[in-house]
Amino acid sequence: AVVSTQSTGEYVGCTNFLTAVGGFLQSLIHGYLGVRVEESVMYLSPHLLPGCTSTGYTGVMYHGERYNVTVTQGSFTITRTTGNGFEVWSIVDCAEGGKSYPLITGKGVELSSGQYKICQGEERWEMVEASPSLALIPE
Repeated sequence: AVVSTQSTGEYVGCTNFLTAVGGFLQSLIHGYLGVRVEESVMYLSPHLLPGCTSTGYTGVMYHGERYNVTVTQGSFTITRTTGNGFEVWSIVDCAEGGKSYPLITGKGVELSSGQYKICQGEERWEMVEASPSLALIPE
């Protein structure tokens, strides 16, 4: 993957400094998106860069599933973009007594800022409204 190229005179296509690019991506994914990965769970604690009103992450992959995350002031929206209807994934609020929300492919779930975990299987789903377009189903 070409991240950048430089061409001046006879020196065309300068080599990429990939370790710097990797460090930059890690600061976004593990820093501002707050990703921590364990074997059976991925933690998210997203927040904005200073001076930003919103930011988005496209194609965040975990256990073969892809997610898009949009972060705004005080909240974020997560959308599962891949998968089939037979695999159940949930996002669980780590701070509010473990409230759990289903991650249905193509449906966004809007949550307030905080620490959450994404895991496979049905955690106890609460009857709350996570997004105007998604009514959650209790267990």
